[in-house]
Amino acid sequence: MADSPQRPSDPVAPPHWFQWFVVSVALAPLAFMAWWATDTMHNIPMWDEFETVLRFLLDYRAADSVTASVREFFAMANEHCVLTSRFVFVLLYELTGSVNFIALGLVGSSFLVAAVLVARLGIAERWWRGVWLALAALVLLHLQHHENLFSSYASIDHYQIVLHTTACLVLLQRRERWAWWGALLCAGFALFTLTHGVAVMIVGALLLALASRRRECVQWCLGCALLFGVFAVAFTSATLMAPVAWSLSTVGRMLWYWLTMVGGVMSLGVPSVAAWSGLGLLAVLGLALVRGAWRRDPFLTGVALTALLGMAFIAYGRFAAPGVPALSSRYMVQSGLAWVAVVLLALRALPQPGWSRAGAWLVLLAAGAVNVLANQRFAYEAWEFSKRRVDAAHVIEETGSMAGLKRPIFPKTALGDQILAVSAREGLYVLDVEPSHEVVVPDNFQLYPIVFSIDKLTVSRGHVHFRGWMLTKEMISTGLRPYLQTVQGDRTRLFRGRVEWRPDVETAYPDRPDALRSGFYFTVPLSQLDSGPQSLRVVLIGSRRVLYNETQRVIDVPATVP
Repeated sequence: MADSPQRPSDPVAPPHWFQWFVVSVALAPLAFMAWWATDTMHNIPMWDEFETVLRFLLDYRAADSVTASVREFFAMANEHCVLTSRFVFVLLYELTGSVNFIALGLVGSSFLVAAVLVARLGIAERWWRGVWLALAALVLLHLQHHENLFSSYASIDHYQIVLHTTACLVLLQRRERWAWWGALLCAGFALFTLTHGVAVMIVGALLLALASRRRECVQWCLGCALLFGVFAVAFTSATLMAPVAWSLSTVGRMLWYWLTMVGGVMSLGVPSVAAWSGLGLLAVLGLALVRGAWRRDPFLTGVALTALLGMAFIAYGRFAAPGVPALSSRYMVQSGLAWVAVVLLALRALPQPGWSRAGAWLVLLAAGAVNVLANQRFAYEAWEFSKRRVDAAHVIEETGSMAGLKRPIFPKTALGDQILAVSAREGLYVLDVEPSHEVVVPDNFQLYPIVFSIDKLTVSRGHVHFRGWMLTKEMISTGLRPYLQTVQGDRTRLFRGRVEWRPDVETAYPDRPDALRSGFYFTVPLSQLDSGPQSLRVVLIGSRRVLYNETQRVIDVPATVP
C-alpha cells in the first residue's frame, strides 16, 4: 500500500491564510467543548465506572501475586477486555494514589484529539490535511458527543480505540519493517481495548491485498490470527449484553440498528433520519470506490471501512440489548469518522481539482452548520447528563445510599454502595458534593422582592442542601447569579451557588429569557457555619452589585459536625 500518487493540479503548499483558517476552525469547537467541560465534568462515577474503574482498582490493590494482578488486567467485561484502559487507570492511580474521574475524562478526550492529529499523517497533500483537520473537528467536537467528552466511562474506551485504529492505518501505508510491526501492535491495542477493534485487522488485510503487497498481507493475517488467538482465550468467558436468536426479522432489525448508527452524527438525534442518512453514506462510499478511491486514497478508505465494520460489530452486540439506542453518544465517534472519511473520498473523486476544492468549502460550511445545530439540539441533554451525577452525589451525601435515587447512576444499588464505602475506607476514592464557596459580602446593596420557590432545604450529615429557583420581578440584564446569605447575630456570610436549568420555570414564564437558568443549588459545608440557629436568604447578585432578597428561612446547625 504505497503512498497515494498526488494529482498534478493538487495544491502542495496552501497559502498562509488557509492554514490560519484551518487552525481557527479546528480550535473553535475544541475551545467551545473545553468551556462546556469546566461546568459539566465532575469527579463522580457513572454506570460502568463503578466496576471497570473502582472495583477493578480495588481488586488490583488486593491481588496477592503478580499472576493475580495480570489476571485482573485480562478479565473480560461483557464481551470486551479493556486491557489498555486498565493500564490507563493503573498508571493514573500509581501517579496520584487515588481516582479522579475528571482526569480520566480529560485523558479520554485527549485520545480523540490525538487521533485527529495522527490521521493527518495518512493524507499526502497539505491542502487536504487541512480540510481533514477542520472537518473532523467540526464533526467530532460538539454536544452530540457529550457522553464521551464529559465522562470517562465512554471516552476512555471509545476514543482510545479510534487512536489505535487510525495509527494502525497510518503505519500500514509505510513500507518500512518497523512500521509493519507498529501497525500490528496498534491493531492488538485496538482489539484489547474493545472487541470491535478486530475491524482494523480485517480492513488492514484487505488494503494490503488490494495494494498487491501479498507477502506482507500473509504476514499480517498470521500476526493478527496470533493476536486474536490470545484474545480468544480470554473471550471464552465473555457474555453478550443480550443473546442473539437468529431469524430474518433479527437480521433486519440489526441492519436497521447499524444503518441508524452509521448515519447518526448527521441526524441530530432522529432515528428515522439517521437510518436513511446512513444508507445515503453507503451509496456515496460505493460511488467513490467505483471511481477508484481505494487506489487513490487507501488511508481514507481504510478509515471509512474500519468505522463501518466496527459499527457492524457494535450493532451485533447491542441491537437486542434493552435501553441501548443506536444513537448513543458513545457510538457517534465512529459515525463521525465514517462521515469525514467518506466525504473526503467523494470530494477527491471529483474529476477536476477545482471542483474538489470548491466542494471542500461547501462541505466545511455545512459541517459548521451541523456543529452549531448539534450544540443547540443537545445542550440540554448534555447538561442533564452532568446534572444526573451531581444530583446523585447530593442524595448519597444526604442519605448515605444510592437507594433513594430517582435516576440511578449505577443499576446495582447494594453493590454500588459497597464499592463506594470500600473505596472511601481504603482512600481510593471519596464521593463528595461540590461545596458552595464563601465569598466576600459587598459593602452596599439594596434589597428588592423577587419571585421564588424553595424545593428543598435539608441539613445532612455534613452539608446544608438548599434548592429552588428565583427570578427578579422584572427582567434585569446584569448577569445575575445565585448566592446564599447566612445570618447569625451580627455575622453575615455569603456563599456562591450553582446555577441549574429549570425548563418548568421557562414554561411558566415564557416571556422571560432568564427563566431557564433561574434554578439554584447550594451545598454549604456545616463545618463553615457556627452552631445554632442560622437565618438563610437567597439573593441574586449582578455585575452592578445589586442584591435581590427574599424572606428568611431558618435552620439549626448542630453543635457537633461529623
